[in-house]
Formats: sequence, structure tokens, C-alpha cells
Amino acid sequence: MMIGAWLALLALMPESAPAQIHVGKVEAWWEDTLAVIRPEILEPFSEPTRLTLQSGLPVAVDIEVRLFRTGYAKTIRRRIEVQYNVWQDRYRVITPIGPLAVKDYPTVLTLFRRDLILTLPRRELPGDSPWFLKVRVGERRVLGKGDDDRLSAMERELSGLVGWLFRRGRAKESYTDWSRLAELPKYRKGEGR
Repeated sequence: MMIGAWLALLALMPESAPAQIHVGKVEAWWEDTLAVIRPEILEPFSEPTRLTLQSGLPVAVDIEVRLFRTGYAKTIRRRIEVQYNVWQDRYRVITPIGPLAVKDYPTVLTLFRRDLILTLPRRELPGDSPWFLKVRVGERRVLGKGDDDRLSAMERELSGLVGWLFRRGRAKESYTDWSRLAELPKYRKGEGR
């Protein structure tokens, strides 16, 4: 009986929650030999992801930056993991430059909206012409070590309708639309912002 109720609940779940996250303005400039990209992530979490985070399970925000110029394109991806300690009522944000202790949820939002920067070394952007870029953001529940392997093995074992329902109910990453186009100006040695 329990399996039947579980399967019925999975069948009623939507394919994936609609993304409510939103990327605003994107800025890019050079600081010495680093390309600095600052995306304004206005809404970093959809409601289901926010509730997952506040239950104590970690979530991730995946940022994808597509850089291009005539004849060349490059995509970089950065993951930011957000953890919430329900016992201490504190957040921890693990960024590409290191972990940050954050006191409350509004401060986490401020980090994404105004203070988040991504860097890319000059050697990874060949040529002396300007680059154009756009950004999109995805969100997902973070699986523990080994969880993804166990779930994949379980999916391979489940066939037919049961397997289809299991795969349909499993959390998926959802991405926002791409941001408006921004320009990273031509690199000039010794110039900053």
C-alpha cells in the first residue's frame, strides 16, 4: 500500500519546478590581469529551493558565463554552495574564492544581488579585442558524497513505469534565461576599472 501511495505522489509531481530565479544587470571589467564579472542575481532561489535550504539541506547555485567574440567562444561555470545550520541559525556560503560565514538570509540575498564577483585570468581569454558575455543561473539540491551514484544505480535497476516515475520525481537543475549581453572591454595592460 505504501509503495502505491508513493508512486501516486510521484505521478502528480510536476516535471520540474518553474524557475523563479532571475539575473539582472551584468558588469565586466579588468583588474590588473583578471577579468572580473559581476552578475546581479536578483532572485537566487525559487521557493522550493529556499524551503529546502531552510530545512537544513545544502543547495547550490550554478552560474554559467558564456564569453564570445568573432571566431571564439568560451563557457565557464562556477558553483556556489549555500548551507544553513538550523541549530545555530547561521549560513555558510562556499564561493570560488573561499567560504563565507553569513549571519542571516537577507545577507545571503545581498551577497547574490550586489557582492558576488567571478574572476577569470587573462591567459584564459586570448586576443586583444573586447569580449561579449551573458550569464544564466541554475539551482539544485546538493547530494552528499555517494548519493548520486546510489541514485543512478537505483534508476538503472528500476524499469518500466516505476523507473519512469522515479526519474520524473528526482530533483532536476533548472536554469534561468540568459541575461542581457554585457561587454568586457579590450584588455589594456595596467588599466583597472
